[in-house]
Amino acid sequence: MIWVLVLVCLSLGLLLHLVSMHKKQKELLEAVKGMNQNHYQKLFVKGNCNLSLIALELNEVEQRHQEAICKMNRMEQANKELLTSLSHDVRTPLTSLMGYLEALSQGVVEGEEKQRYIQIARKKSCDIKELVDILFDWFKISSNEMKLYYESIDVCELTRQILITWLPILEKSEICCETSILDQEYFVTIDQGAYTRIVNNIFQNIVEHSECRRMQLSIEQQENQIAIIFEDDGIGIPSEQLEHVFERLYKGNSARSQKSSGLGLCIAKQLTEMMLGSIIVRSIQGQSTVFTVTFPRSIE
Repeated sequence: MIWVLVLVCLSLGLLLHLVSMHKKQKELLEAVKGMNQNHYQKLFVKGNCNLSLIALELNEVEQRHQEAICKMNRMEQANKELLTSLSHDVRTPLTSLMGYLEALSQGVVEGEEKQRYIQIARKKSCDIKELVDILFDWFKISSNEMKLYYESIDVCELTRQILITWLPILEKSEICCETSILDQEYFVTIDQGAYTRIVNNIFQNIVEHSECRRMQLSIEQQENQIAIIFEDDGIGIPSEQLEHVFERLYKGNSARSQKSSGLGLCIAKQLTEMMLGSIIVRSIQGQSTVFTVTFPRSIE
């Protein structure tokens, strides 16, 4: 009789266990279906059985899935904002360019005025090209399609070459540029085109937004690093905006005006970090702003 009761109890226990396991399996199945339909609910399975481990793994997978969805949604929204901003940035000089070209084509201006219109039209077309180049660079970076070709380069000589292209622009903007670049070679391992874009974007920011009258470009060795320093005596950047100047689409009062896409400094930071460098900014509002780009010095 006792053995019968024992067998009955064991049978009931086994039955309850099987029912419980079936219930857990059903919950897991429903959870997997929920993942496919994007309405997953976190599973709580008691005990240390294999099903509880599977449930734990499913929860982690779903959490990563949801994080990926949120990131994708944020990127999609950011790209929409970017395209909206850039479409406005392109439309403004394009509309102006069309107006000047229309006046030229109809012959309503002659002599010196005609030459002035041609110069303005050329400037507007360059502005549009710069916006397109920035947008192209950004999408290549954000999609991981930007390919860099590293070589050991004398950063002093390359920086001088870039500076020469900016001297007419600085002169036209009435900005006096002083240089402190020693007559020696500092080699860093970088992509020449990417470095040129970084320097151009910083110069562009200074010319368009600093309202400075003097700037200094310096290159110096700091331990095993080479630092390229851009300092201007402009209006500076408010302290509450400093941490945002490298963010995409951020437009502060002094760091970026409303005519800016807000991508130039963001791209400069991305490219610098891709080449294992760093870029920082320091500023005292109403006095000065200093951008410092550093790269590890390579051994020649």
